[in-house]
Amino acid sequence: MESVNRPDAYESTKNEGNRFALNQLEINVRALTRAVKASANYVSFAPLIEKFFKFGEDIVTLYQKAEHNKRLCNYLTKRVNSAVAVMRDLEIRKQDNQAFFMESTNLQLIKDFVKCMFDIKKFVADVSQLGSFGTFFNS
Repeated sequence: MESVNRPDAYESTKNEGNRFALNQLEINVRALTRAVKASANYVSFAPLIEKFFKFGEDIVTLYQKAEHNKRLCNYLTKRVNSAVAVMRDLEIRKQDNQAFFMESTNLQLIKDFVKCMFDIKKFVADVSQLGSFGTFFNS
């Protein structure tokens, strides 16, 4: 047991000739480079994602204040909560989803998704305050 605790008990590991061995500096540089790339790609998505979350919160608030058509508002709120959860997961794993944030088509999809959330918010705001007679004529 004494020999294990001695500083000279282990030979120093040499990375010479091993092309896969990375020193700590290279590992840190690669990690930082990935983080910077992920952040740069995420910048154009960030305001849209924040709007998306805001619309989701607004829809939940509208549902809680709904006077009419609670079942319809409940149904839409469940779908909105699912969409918000997916978007939250995408945001949390932005470093793992770098390829997603590099695609300009995905930016357009997120814009369309935000517009859809806005339309749902507007619809829930309207339908939650209308009686059944108004819903029949305005839907």
